[in-house]
Amino acid sequence: MQDAITNVINQSDVQGLYLDSNAIGRLEQYYASGELRVRAAATISANAASIISDAVAKALLYTDITRPGGNMYTTRRYALASATWTTTCATPPTRCSPVTAPSLMSVS
Repeated sequence: MQDAITNVINQSDVQGLYLDSNAIGRLEQYYASGELRVRAAATISANAASIISDAVAKALLYTDITRPGGNMYTTRRYALASATWTTTCATPPTRCSPVTAPSLMSVS
């Protein structure tokens, strides 16, 4: 993705031309709106924490995982079950089968 200035310059460069009045006008327009872009960035930056927390709250609101009684940390459960299975079954001469591997539901 190119910024507005690079885009204007590249369009003229591809054609082998100097910047014409139309290109200069677009650059002037871009620079004139600079203060507005800076204010928008400052507002977003100042409110970033609340923007993110609101977005996460709405995105995760009562899905299968986050519903009361659900389990938000499924990856952690899988990792713990895998680690338990590896440590209990990796010692020779015992061999583990899927039947003797710990259940995912038993890891908390």
